[in-house]
Amino acid sequence: MSSSSPSSLLPEIAAKFGNVELVAKHAVEGFLQGTHRSRHKGFSIEFAEHRQYVPGDDLRYLDWQVYARTDNYYIIQYEAETNCRIYVMLDVSNSMNFGSGSISKLQYASYCAGALAYLVIKQRDNFGLLTFDSAIRTHLEPRSSPMHLAEIFRILDQTEPGSPTDFPGVFDRFSSSVRKRSLILVFSDLFEDIETIRRALVSLRFHGHEVGLFQILDHEELSFPYRGFSQFEGLEDEPQLRADPESIRREYLHELNNFTAEVRRLCSSHQIDYCLVDTSQPFDRVMSEYLERRSRYG
Repeated sequence: MSSSSPSSLLPEIAAKFGNVELVAKHAVEGFLQGTHRSRHKGFSIEFAEHRQYVPGDDLRYLDWQVYARTDNYYIIQYEAETNCRIYVMLDVSNSMNFGSGSISKLQYASYCAGALAYLVIKQRDNFGLLTFDSAIRTHLEPRSSPMHLAEIFRILDQTEPGSPTDFPGVFDRFSSSVRKRSLILVFSDLFEDIETIRRALVSLRFHGHEVGLFQILDHEELSFPYRGFSQFEGLEDEPQLRADPESIRREYLHELNNFTAEVRRLCSSHQIDYCLVDTSQPFDRVMSEYLERRSRYG
């Protein structure tokens, strides 16, 4: 889906809606209209067990390998899609407050989280939400009721940026507290060193969770378009920096590209789905591309 698609929800349009619920519904309906609905039925369907065939069963689910070994017919059963448990971990640290356009990184990530919550609960799957900075700020266990969805929208609308992040501490506490295997989607700008990020993500994988990582960066953080002598404000307790942007642009972009490449390699080595998100992108395009990728490889 291109950014010029009539159904695309651009950030500047979303900013006029005023709340997460309206953005979520518009984004989900938009990308569902532009894709084949059956491609997005549930986030995962996992093999559960066999049972013996009885007349009337769908022959598509016969396990022919078992038949070859036992000379008996068995049907493959799958876990119901309603058993799917999905969490969003939303970084609400101070650096997420930055935004060069109509919305901040935190607002962009909140709209994405709200749209995913709406889609997941609409499919009767279970959605949970955790917001964090240096500590866990809110933690909603996965549920699928309309009241639960309304509470998610309320929290996302009221979330304010907080203190710097503590990735390892938060991720260790969270991953050890989630008893059932879940799909955990992390939304963050990743203003941490690569080793700290590695420790945090590996803790989720160590506990058996499937993980997706959305690195949310403002368009100006990705392009560094500034001109003229400027003063740059630190977003995570860093000191101010006064510099000529044109003299440091090449080095900045080189370091940024190296960092995102490291994150991509880290995710690939630990089977984590990685998405680099530019906040100028339409929300429905970001979701559609992620879900299309899951339907191909998930």
